Amino acid sequence: MDDNAQIRSLIAPWVNACLARDWDALFEICTEDVIFDPPGGPRATGPDVRTFLDGFPVMSEFDFNFDHIQIDGDIAIAHGNGTMTVDLDGESTASSFKFADHFRRGEDGVWRYSSVIWNDNE
Repeated sequence: MDDNAQIRSLIAPWVNACLARDWDALFEICTEDVIFDPPGGPRATGPDVRTFLDGFPVMSEFDFNFDHIQIDGDIAIAHGNGTMTVDLDGESTASSFKFADHFRRGEDGVWRYSSVIWNDNE
């Protein structure tokens, strides 16, 4: 599988982990120093990433795709768009977003998320 396909193969595990709120599964496809930069909130690093995820609204629907992946050696950036439906105070709220995810290939040859940045389209 080429690098582009390996990075695209991370979409399903990411979506499944987020919908199941299985943060251990999510961290398996991230670097140890992954950074989350959510819209309207502070950056989360280290143990703060799990705290951020625990506080994220429950998602009932989540979908995204990479529009473009740029690979330079062991670093890659993927841009794309997606949609999610979350529970906010008992109400299902749908939104669309854009993102720029960064990936790093480890010494084991496996691509992992190293930075997750997204912004709402609203």
